[in-house]
Amino acid sequence: MNVALFEAMADQLIPASEDMPSASQANVGTIGITQVLSFRPDLEVIIEGILKQCEGKSAEAAIKSLAPGDFATFAEVVASAYFMNEEVRAKLHYHGQQPKPIVPEEIDPALLKPVLDRGPIYR
Repeated sequence: MNVALFEAMADQLIPASEDMPSASQANVGTIGITQVLSFRPDLEVIIEGILKQCEGKSAEAAIKSLAPGDFATFAEVVASAYFMNEEVRAKLHYHGQQPKPIVPEEIDPALLKPVLDRGPIYR
């Protein structure tokens, strides 16, 4: 995979800001893409095809040349790789999904009443 092109295109979607790293600074083209493709290996061929059709173009021109479906796939992979970065998640104060037990007192009895009134049902 052309990591330089991938990261240049990714930086067009996620540029650096005052307190957040750009896509390339978050290693989306190396660590991030590896993580994403470990979950979705079917996307590797698609990303390779996208990069192949963008070779020789500037990052901005490459992004603009993508068909809507290819753009959506590319953007989803870039965003996924970006948000898997520990530094990015720490700056967003997002520490992943955590189990949260349901406390019976938090359940509104009015919502449960129709379920309890109908009684047990089985197939």
